[in-house]
Amino acid sequence: MFDYWIAGPLRNEQPEGLRRLRRLVASSCLQRTKTSIWDELKIPPRIEKEHLVSLDQKDRELYEFFRSKISSFVSGAFSDNSTGSSHPSGHILPLINTLRLICNHGESLVPLRMQQAWSQQFVSENFQGRIENGLTNCDSCNIEVSSDGVFSEFGCIHVLCNSCTNADDGKTSSAHQIACPICTETQSGTDMMLQGSTYEPSAKVKALIANLREEQRLNSIGTNEKPVKSVVFTFWTRMLDLLENALLQSGFSFTRVDGQKSSSQRASALSEFDEVGNCTVMIATIGSVSEGVDLTAANYIHLMEPHWNPMLEAQALDRVHRMGQRRDVVATRYIVPYSIEGYVQDVKEKKLQLVNKSLGGGGATADEIRLDWKKHLLNYLE
Repeated sequence: MFDYWIAGPLRNEQPEGLRRLRRLVASSCLQRTKTSIWDELKIPPRIEKEHLVSLDQKDRELYEFFRSKISSFVSGAFSDNSTGSSHPSGHILPLINTLRLICNHGESLVPLRMQQAWSQQFVSENFQGRIENGLTNCDSCNIEVSSDGVFSEFGCIHVLCNSCTNADDGKTSSAHQIACPICTETQSGTDMMLQGSTYEPSAKVKALIANLREEQRLNSIGTNEKPVKSVVFTFWTRMLDLLENALLQSGFSFTRVDGQKSSSQRASALSEFDEVGNCTVMIATIGSVSEGVDLTAANYIHLMEPHWNPMLEAQALDRVHRMGQRRDVVATRYIVPYSIEGYVQDVKEKKLQLVNKSLGGGGATADEIRLDWKKHLLNYLE
């Protein structure tokens, strides 16, 4: 019923869709914003800023290599859909995520098969051909599956049949992310090979470490003030692994929270961050601390990448900027210019505008909220 009366008309740009949505929200939701009760809350202000990060030369070359290949694939997918083909356009999101991972930490986060394609300077036929041909084999058990079989959306390009997918239901790589069993297996082998090797931080991680040092530089002087502390959010647990390497290499004492931690482990990490003076950094997956967590021991927030869901991001920020906070809060977003991250930001902004409109707020018109996502995506890939 919601799809018929509201979601469908909104997709078709019919004005009654937004009017119905606003009436529904007005009759079913009670909104109390921080602004409406600011004087009672007495919360210090929150400053939000962007830190633009230029990719290192090697990572930029890697990004451009896959951007061109993915652009060709996406253009073909949209073209096929326009002619009524059943092209599996659901593969587009994992491809976008590959570019997002490169923005975070280059080759270190790219799935193994794509690392091999990059090292050989070509994209294997499996990257495009096996998806486009309609019939392919499961990467785990090698049984032939048709185009309506299960295609992985793990952020990689592996294809799994129903049996192999269901067999891996218990594996998670964050609070909201299932781990691909093939990537998990190959990554563990890669991790073993990398043990003992020198860690090289990405451009984003270098920027983060520099900012952490600057905002915490007074901690070592020795004052009566509580130490300055920082929280670092990312979506991917593999990125947390790399952040651990960077923090250890830089001499920071830190705790970690992610979806794989038990309740007792989470509680222990939160307690240590809150009570231990020299533990000045917490790294966390953004979904693992979105509700019911008090992080007011920190007043600096770092978001390693933009997120599709603006509400998830807002909830994470509000774990720090909430009642009990005594310092001004500074939130820094790390963005790679001229990259797919601009597209993610644009989609997030349109969602926020729609939320504001649905709550009866002013701002953008219905036409301004509309986003031709296919055309917009191609603009970022061309």
